[in-house]
Amino acid sequence: MRQWSEEDLRRGTLRRQFPAPLDGSAPATRETVLTVVDRIAPIQSQAPRAPFATIAARLPGAAYADLVALFESHDLVKASTLRGTVFTSGREQFGWSERIAREGRVAFLATQTKVPPDHVRALLAAVEDAATDWRPWDDLLDHARGLMAAGPPELAGRADQVRFLLWGQAGLLRRPPDSAWHKRTDVWRRSAARALPELPAYGFDEAVLAMVERHLRAYGPVTVDDVCFYLGIRKTPLRRALTALGDRVITGVGPDGRPMLDLDDEHAARTGAPEAASGVHLLAEFDGLLLGYAKAGRLRFLDAAQLGRVWSAKNAICAPMVLSEGRIVGRWTTVGTGRRVRLDVTMLPPHRPVADAALAPAARALEAALDLEVRDVRVTAWPDQADSSRGA
Repeated sequence: MRQWSEEDLRRGTLRRQFPAPLDGSAPATRETVLTVVDRIAPIQSQAPRAPFATIAARLPGAAYADLVALFESHDLVKASTLRGTVFTSGREQFGWSERIAREGRVAFLATQTKVPPDHVRALLAAVEDAATDWRPWDDLLDHARGLMAAGPPELAGRADQVRFLLWGQAGLLRRPPDSAWHKRTDVWRRSAARALPELPAYGFDEAVLAMVERHLRAYGPVTVDDVCFYLGIRKTPLRRALTALGDRVITGVGPDGRPMLDLDDEHAARTGAPEAASGVHLLAEFDGLLLGYAKAGRLRFLDAAQLGRVWSAKNAICAPMVLSEGRIVGRWTTVGTGRRVRLDVTMLPPHRPVADAALAPAARALEAALDLEVRDVRVTAWPDQADSSRGA
């Protein structure tokens, strides 16, 4: 049985979350972008620029126009899938995630509203049928409200809760009303079945098995709680998936004595320091290095006091973060309304300011992915009065 130290966990995560060379030697082609997205698992994407910045941190040189083209062609897909949260993924992982999310969403809504599951399922299907092409979200809500009012009493009496009922609907793709995917709110929806007619119909256990394997590959070593939280599943289907994976799963104990799991692959076999353990990387809002784990696992790259300065559990706000020498050491934001912006970095106590020169490669990667020109960089110590929503 393996025993992982805190350093082992950090190194393991960095190997898995930074699968491409960071020196610019890997060309940022359509294929390499999709490979990186596939390797790091779905990207949490409530903030419009999050998938762009996430890819920039892991594949320097990825260009804004190329990333937009991948979204427009549905090679990159944004939807409310796992846990009802907005994620970006490739088509295959979207198919698995959507199947997991659909199962859990119907059960959750039926329990919360006391509306029979069949009625919930029929309502969600009717809304998706109405979104054959991109349609404003408010229009779909009005359409659903009308369906509910004219439907069975159990639904008609809940018509005023339509926004809650349809929140997090996995079968609808999301996009902004224009091509500014990195800036605009996703106010349009389209049926995933219409946009991706070739997508297979997965069984629930089949989808769970695939996504458990991907989560171990992207985030291991992890705990059972980490996997259940991230995928939004219970322990019973997780156990079935782990049994199916068999000896591909490595079991061990973490530094706090908790049982942990890892995937027996090329990353698990390595022991040296990963490339991402050195240099500076600008992580997106809601980056997986922080939120790929359940609560206890979020201290892998920072301590509890620092966590409260980048993540607000009360408001579910997560600031974009600075990874330096294998630790989360600060927060960043861009200041300015046009293409020319200033990059502001605020250090987390007790970390000393990182040098502008050390930030330069990460700033260039961000420029390319967000179509920006970073005209200046400002690095400051943590102010006495600051809250976790600033810079997010």
